[in-house]
Amino acid sequence: MKLSLALTLAFLAGCSTEKTEQPQVTLNTAAVHSPAFTPTATGTNAAASTAPDLPEESSPVDMASGSNAAASHTPADTSSEEETKKESTVQDGIIVPARYMPYLKEQAPKATELFYAKEDLDLDGVDEVVIVAGTLGEDKDDTTVEVILLLRDYGDRIVQLGGNQANSLYRIQKIKLVHLQNMKQSVLYTAITNDGEMEGFNLYELKDNELNMLFGGDSASGSGVAVLEDQNKDGEYDTAIQMRGSYDVFYYPLSRIYSWRNHEFELVRVKMDLPDYPETVQQVIVEFLKLHYLDEGLSPELDKRLAELNRYDLSKEPDLLGDTWYEATSSQWLYDDDAITFHIQEDGDSAVAEALYTVDTVTSYGHTFLLKRVNDRWSITSISQQKKLK
Repeated sequence: MKLSLALTLAFLAGCSTEKTEQPQVTLNTAAVHSPAFTPTATGTNAAASTAPDLPEESSPVDMASGSNAAASHTPADTSSEEETKKESTVQDGIIVPARYMPYLKEQAPKATELFYAKEDLDLDGVDEVVIVAGTLGEDKDDTTVEVILLLRDYGDRIVQLGGNQANSLYRIQKIKLVHLQNMKQSVLYTAITNDGEMEGFNLYELKDNELNMLFGGDSASGSGVAVLEDQNKDGEYDTAIQMRGSYDVFYYPLSRIYSWRNHEFELVRVKMDLPDYPETVQQVIVEFLKLHYLDEGLSPELDKRLAELNRYDLSKEPDLLGDTWYEATSSQWLYDDDAITFHIQEDGDSAVAEALYTVDTVTSYGHTFLLKRVNDRWSITSISQQKKLK
């Protein structure tokens, strides 16, 4: 049942070394926008839009989660005087100036330099230096980032901000600086993978000596893809897309599209790929329950299907389908085919379905669904809640 990465992509193709003070940088992930699925039922329609195409290159990458090391110290320079006068030159023309090399050698003396950049990342008038090193693979996708150093260069002295930033639950493949729409400074873009069916990215802004996460593009389910796009083609990124299709979305292929607005990524569209209309009474009820809990009010195709599956006005009873039935639906679909017990009686084009969910051996919850068949399609016309059974 696990949706492969290939299927997910196929779906979206249609859419001085002297130092004094040592300020510590910590990763602030409180504002991370990596929305986990939570049951909602807003029912608000959004204007339809087309899922954007994948970028030709979407170099994903990640800044470690968790706390940073304590304020750094001046690294011992173990190289000879002649060596320290040189710049470090590596593949792809990457050159790390010699004045920064002791910091890297202390962290990873044998690592290969993979990225270097120097610019003012927090617009305070002082340049920051980003140095990335690691192990090269047979191709770029196999490269592993092992060290990410962030330095601040005052000219007469260098301050290291925090320790190695490359701690991550996932393998970091690449890092670069990118521009988001209407932002003056660059942000850090890191590409991550679990070497399975998940590829994503994280974005970080340097502010007040902290690396604040602007977007988290990983996947708790271990599968899916996230990409960053420049939809208006003006050279600045403006859109993030998360593609999912695993158990967290009941195996419906979908894309959540976020637009960079007011200094945050705002969810503006959910594009779904729905199967054919269900045929049986039980299938209609189960699909209705799943889509009801996936409804974020931003998918016209989902809203249309829900309107066909259910004609009963749930706004009259907003608590009719609560967390208990979300749990029941998840259990039924994911690991227990008998989590919900159905008793169905059909009489021509009418049907009565009793759905019973047993939480434990003692407590059960029941709902009664009335359905009508029109044009050979079953549709729910009434939902009522039975008393909790003990």
